[in-house]
Amino acid sequence: MRRVTQSDVAKRAGVSRSTVSLVLNRNSDVVISEETRNRVFNAAMELGYTPNLAAQKLAGGRNNLIGVFIYRESFPYEQDSFYYAFLLGIERQASEEGYDLLMFTRHDRHGNQSIYRDGANILTMVDGAVLMGAETNKEEIRAAVKDGHKIVYIGRRNVPDCQLDWVSSDYRTVSGEAMKHLLDLGHRQIGYTAPVGDYEPDLDRIVGCEEVIAKNPAAQMHMIPVEVWNDPRELAAFIRQKGLTALILSMGKCADLVENLQHADLRVPEDLSVLSLSDQEVPNPSRNFYPTCVDLKKTLVGQEAVRLLVKRLSGEIMTPQQIWIRCSLVVGNTTRQLTSDE
Repeated sequence: MRRVTQSDVAKRAGVSRSTVSLVLNRNSDVVISEETRNRVFNAAMELGYTPNLAAQKLAGGRNNLIGVFIYRESFPYEQDSFYYAFLLGIERQASEEGYDLLMFTRHDRHGNQSIYRDGANILTMVDGAVLMGAETNKEEIRAAVKDGHKIVYIGRRNVPDCQLDWVSSDYRTVSGEAMKHLLDLGHRQIGYTAPVGDYEPDLDRIVGCEEVIAKNPAAQMHMIPVEVWNDPRELAAFIRQKGLTALILSMGKCADLVENLQHADLRVPEDLSVLSLSDQEVPNPSRNFYPTCVDLKKTLVGQEAVRLLVKRLSGEIMTPQQIWIRCSLVVGNTTRQLTSDE
């Protein structure tokens, strides 16, 4: 069966198609009698008319649709994905704001994830979009913003020549708190797993740690190269050579590290305190494993990103907005107080 159109509704109600459009779009600027409105609504119900959202969009109307796009090889459907909590917050706030979500999950014909597909910008399908992902294509972000698309990025992003709205976990502050936690426990030789590249959150974590440790001249932060970090034997040798008593993980999982160190006769936390700057750490009560880590408040970040986008769409804000969401340190049993003779 073909789709019922506004022309069908107009014929059934005995009015013009423009009148149907005004009534169904609830245009209050034109005076239409209550009797005519009722005839249009009754005709629409009798025929089973549903609005064509795509047509409304092409006509310049708002369809209360927010896009979600992630620069990632595959869309994160799994609950243990780093992005899942962001998506939960996005969905929760979109529902509260009266918006539907459109998830952009398909890659282009070359297998790449891009908001430009075959010369077209997929963001034209939505009123605005929340974007995230580490492998940001800053060139197309800048082009999309220049074209007038309403975008809020999850995570701090420096895009040259672009005034981009973003909402981010406050990696810098919580990393400083993590470093202070280790210093307060008496640790002075602290290792840090060095990230690769110039991903903004990684840089914020390093700066946060460096700012705090710089206030303690007796302490030192040792950057652990990737090639060392990836080899358990090399890592154990590095720890012993530098006399490390604590290690900060900027990548990887605490549980995997603890298992690798056990094979090198290094116990956590007896021989080495370990702290993770990720909230992907999972406690294991059966092994009495409760990692010291951070809570990045990712659900709140997702919610705030949607709030900001809705404000941008409504014209409530006009200037670029950058919002930090305060995180918290979760102290577990993978860090311990050093004794006076250690």
